[in-house]
Amino acid sequence: MIGAAPMRKLALAIGPATVVLGILVCYFSIEVPSFATGGNASNILRQAAPLALAALGQMLVVLVAGIDISTGAVVALASVSAALTAVHFGASFGLVAGVAAGALAGATSGVAVAYLRVQPVIATIGMLSIARGLAYLFSQSSPVQGVPDSFLYIGAGTVLGIPVPFICLFLVAVSGWYWLTCTQSGRFLFALGGSEEAAAASGIDTRLWKATAYAVAGALFGLAALIYTARSASGQPTFGEGLALETIAAVVLGGTTLGGGRANVAGTILGSVIITTLSNGMDLAGVSPYLQRIMLGVVTVLIVLFSVTRKRLSERTKAKKVKVDTQAPASRRVMLT
Repeated sequence: MIGAAPMRKLALAIGPATVVLGILVCYFSIEVPSFATGGNASNILRQAAPLALAALGQMLVVLVAGIDISTGAVVALASVSAALTAVHFGASFGLVAGVAAGALAGATSGVAVAYLRVQPVIATIGMLSIARGLAYLFSQSSPVQGVPDSFLYIGAGTVLGIPVPFICLFLVAVSGWYWLTCTQSGRFLFALGGSEEAAAASGIDTRLWKATAYAVAGALFGLAALIYTARSASGQPTFGEGLALETIAAVVLGGTTLGGGRANVAGTILGSVIITTLSNGMDLAGVSPYLQRIMLGVVTVLIVLFSVTRKRLSERTKAKKVKVDTQAPASRRVMLT
């Protein structure tokens, strides 16, 4: 049973995101008549599913005080790898190949960050170039056509009327929540993100678990790539343009703090829905795709600034409380303990 304290923390974390989503829905419902329909709501949720999967991967990296700029390029590489494998060896092998390609790319970045001590931004920018280049090389700069119909099920199929992408997202979200909150290895990630030095001093293999976070994130990027590939019925080396920015915005909107030590699975999914709602509303309003990119960039910067400012204020408040407690009379400190 979930206690009152965790529920209160969850409400505080996703409260601002819920308000933002409400404002967006109200605004677009008034300005764009075709927005407030059941069909469009379903479309938004379908579009949000692969973004949420990729954002959950980004959340794991941010949790361990990292960041992954290569998200979109890894999705493109996984898409091309899955499509090529599916065409030549069948849909099942294609599904495995997509996730494996993402996991391998993530693990490579993780090893560079954790074991070679390369800065996360530098390591993942390098992976961005490598993955995007491999995607174009493997596909010969063209979409990979001829994907089997059975492969398309993961993007457009349903089980008991529920879209398969929703089921994938639900299973990943529940598994991720359980891993992070109910297992020792999940607590290792929180400890690592909070203070790597303290985590190492307590006996945690910080390098192993940091690399693991990047590898699992890569696998989630690969899973998102499978849905994108199935929807377009082809592997696209151009997939994922701007996806890193969108996942970072979704993660921060959902209450995960840049700098590590905090993560919010439900909030990250909600953040993904907000980003998708914004994009969908602007599409229906006829806003230029280029202007949409500009607006997404501005929104992301504002979100990050808000997150950083909130973290600094929280740290100052905690520091003041500690100072007051240490300056309290001895008799009061005894009572406090």
